[in-house]
Amino acid sequence: MDDVAQVVPAGNWNYNATATGLTLVAPGFVTNDIYEFSYTAKDPTVAGLGFAAIRDWNSWLRYAVADDVGQANPLANYITNIYTEISSQPGRLLNDFRHLGFNEDESGRKVFNGHMQWISAGSGIGMNYRFSQSGRTERNRQDHLYAENLFPFANVSTTDPFTGKTDSRYAKCEATGTCPLGVEIYSANEYWVKTASLLHTTPDGATDLPESPYARDYFMSSMQHGTGSATSRGNCQQFQNPLSSSPVQRALFLALDKWSTAGIAPPTSRVPRLFNGTMTLPANTGFPTNIPDPFMETPNGKVTYTGLKSTRYRYVLGESFYTSGIPSIFPPVITPPIEINTAVPIVSVNGPIYPSFVPTTDSDGNDIAGLRLADVTVPLATYTGWGLRSGVWANDGCESSGQFIPFATNATTRAASGDPRPSVAERYPTFDAYDNQVKSAMNTMIQDRTLLCEDGSSELARLRQAGVTRGVPNPPASFAPYSFALANSSVASSQSTLSPSDGRMVPVSLSVSAPDTCNVACNLIMISGTDGATAADSQITGPMSATLRASQSGNTRSGRLYKLALQCSDPATNLSAIKAVAVTVPNVPAN
Repeated sequence: MDDVAQVVPAGNWNYNATATGLTLVAPGFVTNDIYEFSYTAKDPTVAGLGFAAIRDWNSWLRYAVADDVGQANPLANYITNIYTEISSQPGRLLNDFRHLGFNEDESGRKVFNGHMQWISAGSGIGMNYRFSQSGRTERNRQDHLYAENLFPFANVSTTDPFTGKTDSRYAKCEATGTCPLGVEIYSANEYWVKTASLLHTTPDGATDLPESPYARDYFMSSMQHGTGSATSRGNCQQFQNPLSSSPVQRALFLALDKWSTAGIAPPTSRVPRLFNGTMTLPANTGFPTNIPDPFMETPNGKVTYTGLKSTRYRYVLGESFYTSGIPSIFPPVITPPIEINTAVPIVSVNGPIYPSFVPTTDSDGNDIAGLRLADVTVPLATYTGWGLRSGVWANDGCESSGQFIPFATNATTRAASGDPRPSVAERYPTFDAYDNQVKSAMNTMIQDRTLLCEDGSSELARLRQAGVTRGVPNPPASFAPYSFALANSSVASSQSTLSPSDGRMVPVSLSVSAPDTCNVACNLIMISGTDGATAADSQITGPMSATLRASQSGNTRSGRLYKLALQCSDPATNLSAIKAVAVTVPNVPAN
């Protein structure tokens, strides 16, 4: 990326009148080299009509009975809420859709109730300027010269340190009361190649930002941009990162719906922060630099860490570009080096720089902050959101790919390779040691509403098999059945107000509390009591109800304690368990 550009003579390019066909004369393009073709263009298309089309189509489906020529709306009166579930480039479109005020239709009504976006980075689509090319996407080594990521970057109001302008992605919809609720989920890759930290820091890099009342931001620890193949390297130095966000996306989509329909806020944002040291400059991440290279292709035999990340420039595109959207200098003139990591806003030779940061890691090289999958909490490998190219392009960014660097199987193989990371066998000497940690991590996610009960069994099966494949000892027999619904449910009681009379039979109702999709059915099967209670002092009156007798007057106890036992079952796994609840029936003072 820091190489001095080599000019390709104009006569070496072959292109047609619309520049839609582009080749080089023999020997042609060199695969994976970076080329820049500049030409004088005319007749720009009107960009941004897609924003209006998305707005108007969804507004019509939601509110209209028929169109202007009488064609009936087949969904008339059926739609109460509209959500998006969208990823990557289309998600970046939504960032600009909100910022430009398109969630308000022509009648002043809200179009979308909620936006769910996955790996959409902190950038926009780069559509609102002349000759825009919204199909492009900037990464470590491509498309740096396109105005993709312009201020404002955040969902709350911030001030541009270079212009003094104050704005936010939600400013226009806040003014009209038409803001959608947002659930934005990011991988680690967006921090390295898309400067995603600007979503939740001030543009001068000085401090963290508060949470928006309209949006939640979730950083998926150690993930690449999407799910990669753990057996393929492609152009990269290491295997691709196989972590998948799908179960988390499912859970957070339900959370978005509850936020919109019932006012139940989703989990708080989970992002790396400056204040607690979970986000920093690349030189300070703590990533271990002595992990042996599994392929022994690097010069020193170690996994390479360069700290390469994208830089967020405010390119010099002409005096009026940032107010008119018309560039007078294009492409911008770039002088190497272009990768500058800074903690303060500066004006470089290539234009002003907005500081951006990346997540810090633990001693294994896995990200500390964010939503950690059980794969990361109970690891079998190092997972990164960044990757580096191999071959003649070695150490250039490997774009959207991350890395999967397995731990050694045991202490012997670890010592032989000089791996500083504890081996699988050293971490998990028995199957139960691994299995219990995995279930604990998954139960924490279920209670946090970032994993659904109904996804628990399949995820547990996957993680168990992954553990055994990577060196965790086999279980004594087959994998033991387990119910996340039973593990995360509890029984509580409520009782009516007591009348002031001795020995009264008090009605008690029981209820089951469980997270989303944790379906548990319980039946009351037994009651025992203290203070001389007999069988006649309690009665089961229904599957979840009973009557319990209060103590007689003059008793010195504060109340009579009953223990109620329930048989609870999980229909998804056909497993059952006994759950108990204690109920104290207070003494009733005599009149």
